[in-house]
Amino acid sequence: MRFVVPPLFILAGWARGTRPADRPIVTAIAVVCAVGFVPAFLIGVESRDLLAQAAAYAFAVLSTTCLAMRLHTRPGPDDGGEEEPENPVPGGPDLVPFDWDDFERRFWADVERRRRRAPVA
Repeated sequence: MRFVVPPLFILAGWARGTRPADRPIVTAIAVVCAVGFVPAFLIGVESRDLLAQAAAYAFAVLSTTCLAMRLHTRPGPDDGGEEEPENPVPGGPDLVPFDWDDFERRFWADVERRRRRAPVA
């Protein structure tokens, strides 16, 4: 488990990529994790503390995942990415017109009708 999950995270990060607007955030996370790795690694090696070793391992995996995400660029919503489905369903719910005014009239008429028929306690 310790040797299988990190490469999967790194490959998933590369496959996901980053949008140009998200690159500074991903870079900042990678830098913070790389800086946090050094003291956690030193403490883990010197004191044999498992928590420090686990933190160093997590920092290393997260920083390399973020760097892998930076390698692959993903198109943003302005570039035509991820907003429209590739194959919209013909005759789907967006193509059916809905009369909101008629709905509101019928709704309030139903409310008034129920209010008049409500039993007085």
